[in-house]
Amino acid sequence: MYHVKQMYQDKTYAAGYEKTRFSGIYGRFRNWNTKRVISKLIRFTGREGFALDIPCGTGRLSRLILKSGYKWIGGDISLEMMMESRKRMNGFEGSFSNIRLDAEAMAFKDSTIGCVFSIRFIYHIPVEIRYRMLQEMRRVTKKWLIIDYNYPNRFKKMARRIGSLFGERPIKRRVSFQEITRELRENGFTIYKAIPASRLFSDNVLLLCSK
Repeated sequence: MYHVKQMYQDKTYAAGYEKTRFSGIYGRFRNWNTKRVISKLIRFTGREGFALDIPCGTGRLSRLILKSGYKWIGGDISLEMMMESRKRMNGFEGSFSNIRLDAEAMAFKDSTIGCVFSIRFIYHIPVEIRYRMLQEMRRVTKKWLIIDYNYPNRFKKMARRIGSLFGERPIKRRVSFQEITRELRENGFTIYKAIPASRLFSDNVLLLCSK
């Protein structure tokens, strides 16, 4: 079992996740900017029916997705994270649900989801496992997938190199955009729209894909 499958199934970790990831000026900016880009991508989709947010985590995308017109299904392997997500749902009673699931084998019929959202997830997964996940996402969606990857941003890479001199975490290899395109194509997706989170401050790219 890979580590990210276990680490979020902890009540204390789930309760402190938002503060750990998105506190401070930079954390709040990253969160705001990711949502801004996702809002742009959502406009190209049908915005009706069900949206599957996997993994939904603490539900940071839930209100954005619901306001776009979709009914939100928050899927996660962590019950603890999903319990945190439900705290955001005032005013949306009847338009959301949670389901505990494993992204490698999802309990949905083929082509039943209007759009699958998968943010801050796929690039943490070993390659052979994420291929199975991408194939499952393709199976359950009617057409659309909104997903993000890390790619080699030279400005961010330079900042990471400087940070590594002062004892920060070692630099991980980022896959090229060509490799991302090939991986998605091999699992039945075509990139419809790609928007970098920030050309200067982020090595994250958000993608709208169709099957």
